[in-house]
Order: sequence, then structure tokens, then C-alpha cells
Amino acid sequence: MYHEIIIPSATKQTIQFPEEFVGRQIEIIAFPVEEKIREVINRNNALDFWKANSIDMSNFKFNRSEANER
Repeated sequence: MYHEIIIPSATKQTIQFPEEFVGRQIEIIAFPVEEKIREVINRNNALDFWKANSIDMSNFKFNRSEANER
């Protein structure tokens, strides 16, 4: 894995990768670092959402015959 944080000075940048990346397929993802902070906050909000909107299935009984009726 290769990880680097840069502050671009122009819209075009040159990236030098480690020698072991040569000849291999790699994936490049770029996003502002601030977005990563928002992602963590959004994950916490998503967890709160699921807790608030979960369905109580403690009394649910599965009926295989009913499920397989045609």
C-alpha cells in the first residue's frame, strides 16, 4: 500500500510510486482530507439512524410452509 497526503499547487500533479508497483494494476483515489472527517461523522449518524429505525422482531416466528405456498 502507498499512502501520501499532498497539497497540490496546480491541477496537474506527478506521482512517483514505489518500484514494486511497476507493471501492476493500481487504483488511484483522490479526495480532500476534510471529506474523510465527514465520512466518520456520517458513519456515526448512520448507526444512530439504524438504531432509531430498527424493527422489533423478537416475536417473529418463521413459518416455512406458509413461505413455500404457491
